Amino acid sequence: MEEVTDYAIFFTDAQRRIVTWNAGAERILGWTEAEIVGEYARIIFTPEDRAKGEPEREIGTAEARGRAVNERWHVRKDGSRFWGSGIVTALRDGAGELRGFCKIMRDLTERRRWEEKLRKALDTQSRVADTLQHSLLMVPPPDTFPGITVKPLYESASDDALIGGDFFDVFAAEEGKVALVVGDATGKGLDAATYTAEVKFALRAFLREYPSPAIALKRLNAFLADRERLDPLHLGGSYVALAVCLVDTHTGALSCAWGGIEPPFILRKGTGEVVELLACGGPLLGVDAESEYDEQRDSLGDGDVLAMSTDGLTEARRWTQDGQNREFFGYEGLVRSVREEVAGHPASLGDAGLAVARRARDFAGGSVNDDVCLLLARCLPPGA
Repeated sequence: MEEVTDYAIFFTDAQRRIVTWNAGAERILGWTEAEIVGEYARIIFTPEDRAKGEPEREIGTAEARGRAVNERWHVRKDGSRFWGSGIVTALRDGAGELRGFCKIMRDLTERRRWEEKLRKALDTQSRVADTLQHSLLMVPPPDTFPGITVKPLYESASDDALIGGDFFDVFAAEEGKVALVVGDATGKGLDAATYTAEVKFALRAFLREYPSPAIALKRLNAFLADRERLDPLHLGGSYVALAVCLVDTHTGALSCAWGGIEPPFILRKGTGEVVELLACGGPLLGVDAESEYDEQRDSLGDGDVLAMSTDGLTEARRWTQDGQNREFFGYEGLVRSVREEVAGHPASLGDAGLAVARRARDFAGGSVNDDVCLLLARCLPPGA
């Protein structure tokens, strides 16, 4: 015991008066054995912890359970503080009679300081990522684009504190044409948020130069694939699932292209007919610079609703009743829910979107495992 200097080791009697004190305890706490023997062990606790009864609570736990583990601030002879990590063990004789306690402790102040620095750095990064992502998820005012009303919904996964890569965008691609976008970039945290910002604004530039979703996706895909090749500091794959719809707010003409994401669909007013835009799909963006993307054209009549979503809803899952397999909310569940909830909330797309997300959560037992991004847009009659 005397050879050990990295650990403070000392014994107390049953009343917790110190009876032995090793060289490690002298080095870490400052008292010599002659100075400390006979003192109560609570002397090494901070005044705040003594006032709260922490020494007695620690001993009570050790006596009842055989041992007590703790990490807290302690006090040296000179009044300075250090972060001590230790264990107190109750010592009993052969008859089970309590004879005293043994405490083994080490000084982890430096580790604690580094953990605090790391925590502060992570908090800062999280705040930056959160601020950046919120700036990417700004909802335009309802009257921004005459002829169409847009209600996006974004919800973070309940079991993940990190910022995800799901996003949406709504902007004017050219006079009288509104671009509607939903996407899902790989990754979490600040890297995902900055990558999402790059994707979003590159897409805006391409769509304004080429007001064609298919051409814009082709150009964006080549840009992202080249980024992987040209950026030597970029580690790991950064890919994007993305859907783009361009709506002429005067005529209702619609053009769409998507890659690696759930196909958008149209819900016809009155009939409840669903038109799935399946003919304009392509691969995930950023994988192959030569990938091609098709474009599908349709139209939105007065009151028709366009729905676009990432996979957070469709991949909501639960175990089957036999507990052997998992079943998914799925694309069919998404389509059915949008149709029923839009019909149930004819005056509010926002309420309909919230109800769809609630259905997915209920299906999955209360929470989903991924971020949710759903965008609903309704074509309005002239002058509305």
